[in-house]
Amino acid sequence: MGRGEYLRFLLDNDVPNSVAKVLRTAGHDCVTANVVGLAGRVAASDRDVAIYAEDEKRILLSHDREFAAWQRRQTIGVHVRIDCQQPLASKVVAAHLPDLVAAIPSPYRAWFIRIGPSGILESQPGRWQ
Repeated sequence: MGRGEYLRFLLDNDVPNSVAKVLRTAGHDCVTANVVGLAGRVAASDRDVAIYAEDEKRILLSHDREFAAWQRRQTIGVHVRIDCQQPLASKVVAAHLPDLVAAIPSPYRAWFIRIGPSGILESQPGRWQ
């Protein structure tokens, strides 16, 4: 994914809608797990969410520590873990969005990124690269 292009994001059901607003305001395409039918009474498994994001070539954003640990071991697509208190997520993403966009691999391939209040904390290829 080249810099300067709009990116496609999927927000896991634990990411506040305020993050979607930040991404859309910056010109990116963003959908939530709920909107695409991956949340609700019976939420989809983490694996199903990751596969959906990969199939749709969307960058998956999540707060879930266990999901992130699973993705590190078996990376499917691009996974970004927002590592902060949930109410701060939109501020963290807004403050570091240019760095996050720059960390997305081009061409698109399995990658894991962790972002926190101080910026990009981790950016590495998926285990199966």
